[in-house]
Amino acid sequence: MTDRDQVNRLAAERAPWEVHHDQGYLVIDVDRAGWRDLVALGFKPEVDAVRTAEMRRPRVSLPGQVNGIPGFPCYRTVEETFTSAQAIVAAHPTLATWTDIGDSWEKVTPGGLPGYDIKVLKLTNSATPGPKPILIINAAIHAREYTTAELVTRFAEALAANYGNNADVTWFLDHQEVHLVLHANPDGRKKAEMGQLWRKNTDNNDGCGDPNNWGVDLNRSYPYNWGCCGGSSGVSRSARRR
Repeated sequence: MTDRDQVNRLAAERAPWEVHHDQGYLVIDVDRAGWRDLVALGFKPEVDAVRTAEMRRPRVSLPGQVNGIPGFPCYRTVEETFTSAQAIVAAHPTLATWTDIGDSWEKVTPGGLPGYDIKVLKLTNSATPGPKPILIINAAIHAREYTTAELVTRFAEALAANYGNNADVTWFLDHQEVHLVLHANPDGRKKAEMGQLWRKNTDNNDGCGDPNNWGVDLNRSYPYNWGCCGGSSGVSRSARRR
């Protein structure tokens, strides 16, 4: 692998797990057709047996696990994350609110799964008048990236717990607003929690007839500076892998 531009194009279209320009390889998940595409592009693919076995491993709870994503107890499910947000609001009513700002794809599409409310956890000292600068964080846009929702939820918990005890946190919530969308893609996240290596949302009306590949990659659907700075491609949304 010596053509960096070619690798960058592949990375933009297929979201590889790892890219190692210095060592001349990347790690990517593909099906049989994807394998043929790599060969046609001049790559020499090799099967990573360990990662392949991990991908195919049934998603089951660990011995004694009662909470969290099956097999990943450190990461809360969508429902557990929402319950944690509600607990923050209940414990800190002058600092936190939990507001419905819209609906997921499944919730507004008849005949499918029940879907979810898209909710924002707002943290600020309500007794301090505004207007205040606003920090907005959208977590879990990519369904299979478990870390982001957990990280942002723990961030919220730390802010609420340390208000009044930590000078920096107290100043921050007195003079700023923090808006946290803990799950920006709950439909896709639920598919990932069930064991599918799912990245996008679950939009099945995007022109793709393959349920293994349909959906919109949400971080590539913003209108601002589309395609200006790398990280995107000309491939249609329905053609990109899940």
